[in-house]
Amino acid sequence: MQLRHPLRVHTTRELADDVVDQIVDRNRDALDRVKWIATLVPLLGASSATTLIEAGDEAELVVVGSRGIGGFGALLLGSTSYRAAAHAPCPVAVIRGEGGMPSHRHPRRIVVGIDESRGARRALRWALEEAELHRVPVEVVHAHAPV
Repeated sequence: MQLRHPLRVHTTRELADDVVDQIVDRNRDALDRVKWIATLVPLLGASSATTLIEAGDEAELVVVGSRGIGGFGALLLGSTSYRAAAHAPCPVAVIRGEGGMPSHRHPRRIVVGIDESRGARRALRWALEEAELHRVPVEVVHAHAPV
């Protein structure tokens, strides 16, 4: 039996390039409306979270998806989105996989939690800028324990 196409072993770089190409192809319309660059970073002893945190040094925002493992398992395994949110030097948006993105026909709101911390002030400023950009209302939430 003769194979039409010889078997080829793909490198991890080739497989990563294929994943990026597929993602770019699926999102071509949205990508064509903004300036963008795709970067492949080999994880040589570093974690995905560490790589994202370091990329945040020169970023306005880090956006990461959540696989939704959640719960106790995420505490044991460590979570890329959790670590990025906790340690990145810039704001981090964690996008959950459940549900759809907000419809532009039905305006949603941005909810921002605040306290007296510097991080909360930065979060509020970011939320207000995003709300203005997307023309949605902001709900400011401060949770406290009743006395």
